[in-house]
Amino acid sequence: EHYPRCVDRIYLLNAPALFAQAWKVIRLAFDAFTRERIVFVTDAQIRNGYFLERFDAHMLYTTLGGTRDAAELQDTNIPGFWGQPGTEVDPALVFNWNEKPWPSGITELQQQAAEEVKHIRK
Repeated sequence: EHYPRCVDRIYLLNAPALFAQAWKVIRLAFDAFTRERIVFVTDAQIRNGYFLERFDAHMLYTTLGGTRDAAELQDTNIPGFWGQPGTEVDPALVFNWNEKPWPSGITELQQQAAEEVKHIRK
């Protein structure tokens, strides 16, 4: 709504064959502009340099055919949280989701979501 059409490409890596087949029907719900930007990429294409044709090698992790050290990716980091590579948010400003109890606002949202799920399942 606020940033229409600001994504150049969405890459779906190693999607299951079933999803790729379902996409042939699902894609009809999107306009042509959006359909053209959703790209399925297989391991074979990655090995053959698919991303190297589109990005500089130093920007890509080795798992995508680049030269950037994949060890930078840490399982303990959650995307969008401080400590995630490339994130420059002051840690003091970010809520630590690993600590409990969570703030009352978060707990209330969880309860509301649980109630909505119950209502939907009825």
